[in-house]
Amino acid sequence: MRWVEVLGEDERESNPAMTSRFQVLNGQPKRSQMITTENAVKHEKRWRTDTGSFYLLMGVFFFIPIAMSPPAILGGLFLAISLLSWGLVQSRGFWLHQAWTKPVLLFMVLPWIGLLWTADPVVGLRLAEKTHYGLYSFAVASMVPSVCSVPILLSAFLVGLAVSAFLSLVRFFGRVPIVHIHHIAYSLLLVFGMLIVSFRLSKTRDKKEKWMLFFLLALFSLAVAFGKSRAGYLALMMLSPLMLHLVLKPRNMMKVGAMSIFVIGLLFLSPVVRQRVILIATEIGTYESQPNTSIGLRFHMWSGAVRIFLEHPLLGTGTGGIARAMEKYESPRLTGIAFTQPHNSFLYMAASFGLLGLISISWLFFVVLRKGWRARDSEAGFSIFVFVLVLLIGGLTDSQILSVQTGMLFSLLTGFPTEVAPLPTEVAGAKSTLSHSA
Repeated sequence: MRWVEVLGEDERESNPAMTSRFQVLNGQPKRSQMITTENAVKHEKRWRTDTGSFYLLMGVFFFIPIAMSPPAILGGLFLAISLLSWGLVQSRGFWLHQAWTKPVLLFMVLPWIGLLWTADPVVGLRLAEKTHYGLYSFAVASMVPSVCSVPILLSAFLVGLAVSAFLSLVRFFGRVPIVHIHHIAYSLLLVFGMLIVSFRLSKTRDKKEKWMLFFLLALFSLAVAFGKSRAGYLALMMLSPLMLHLVLKPRNMMKVGAMSIFVIGLLFLSPVVRQRVILIATEIGTYESQPNTSIGLRFHMWSGAVRIFLEHPLLGTGTGGIARAMEKYESPRLTGIAFTQPHNSFLYMAASFGLLGLISISWLFFVVLRKGWRARDSEAGFSIFVFVLVLLIGGLTDSQILSVQTGMLFSLLTGFPTEVAPLPTEVAGAKSTLSHSA
């Protein structure tokens, strides 16, 4: 039996000879490629380690829509196992050649370099610590591909999201004081969940599964409609044509547009949605006299971030330097309010790191979006693609790259294997032989 670990799908362009991460070689291999009992035992240990890590990942995906601490703790354990077992190091030949590796590394390193010229290193250090989310991409990518089941992870996420949606509706209708994650991130996760459900509806033919998926779609829709996040409304309205195209499969785009308008009309049946949207016009109208509103503060932060970028176009203010730089633009009615980020992902990077920051975030989103688009027919590729879209929309009114839920989930999805072949029969046979001999 002859087996060797080689690179994955994303590396075929740079190394055409390598066609899969785990491949059985035919013919006469080199001596170094011969599987020995010692190598098979190492593979068995790696397999068991990654299986344990996968269960931790399932917990991370389940708790991301529910709370903040559990996914952080489970994610920390997942990273610790990946580092201590040397799985991350052993797989460097794979993830070092991924298209997303360089933009992720730049995105991680830039905030630490930005501490060199920031005026507020304390705040800067707190923001720089968030870059550890990027490690999840490498840890997920380093797992044995056939162990890292994307559908199972996304199912765990949907179950957790359903629990969270139920609790949010109980809190709204029952007026029960239930602790919940930040409403903006939560609403974006709901829209992402609706897109995953829509994708599964387009693929399944099982009636029971369809009924369950339609129930989840209705539950998530109600949670968005009775939530307070206008970012969630916007994401749902902008991405509803894609959902309808997947679920109903209309023959022309005119029907998709008409049905999208109908869905938006249904959204406005919610008194919460109507109140929150009307409040936008009210807050815009009173901006000059009363800027201390949700919309007014955003106008103030956005204009301030643009001015900061124009004053420091090359390097920005450094990590955490936005609050100090905003002091010169303070209004007497806003004195004492500190802004560590301008509630816009691109403006945050521009004001903090100048042109380099804009290049970093644009490069990262483009590469990950392209990865998802190329594999959009698979659940892994589709989930990557649509989550970047959700993140881009949510990033218009808040810096979602800094959020625990969306930042962590983005990094996890970035490392997803988009094309996973089943374990070769010969290698599976080696595992079985080891098990029996033990």
